[in-house]
Amino acid sequence: MAQISGVWKEANELVEQFKREFESRYGFKLTIHFKTKSFESLPPLSLQEILDEIESLLDAEYPDKQIKSSYGTVHLTDGIRTKTRVYQIVLLRQIFCYIAHELGYTSVEIGRFLHKDHATVLHSVKTLKIELDLKVKSVTNKYEIIKSSLVLKYRKNEGSQEQESGPTGSTEGNTET
Repeated sequence: MAQISGVWKEANELVEQFKREFESRYGFKLTIHFKTKSFESLPPLSLQEILDEIESLLDAEYPDKQIKSSYGTVHLTDGIRTKTRVYQIVLLRQIFCYIAHELGYTSVEIGRFLHKDHATVLHSVKTLKIELDLKVKSVTNKYEIIKSSLVLKYRKNEGSQEQESGPTGSTEGNTET
């Protein structure tokens, strides 16, 4: 996950530099939004695989497993399955629900997995969709990082499967990407 965050940071810096040069040259501002490939290219992922990816981001951001908020210190022993309403956890829970919904899971399945009501899942999906449509920067960035991470992880697994199933064991001559 740290590798993806580094790539994301580098990409943002390059885009910001390009925007500054564009504005100085042409006299008006440019808006650029990142988009990753859709989930259609992913194989069926389990809810646990999605959860693991999101919680790896949570672990990277809060290695001491604590979030200090106005409620006090929240311990992250249950990850996003916790009952806390701290924004950082709620946002990751909403992203989880949205991604699982996009991959075809029902609100009942997602709710059972998270130990939440299906209405909570529907609310999470609706709320995140609105925030993504409004292009709320913090929400969009976190969503795109998780989405990119899932797509990259799938491609990595796909490549290793091709290598294992190749007739000679080498990757030369494989043109599929």
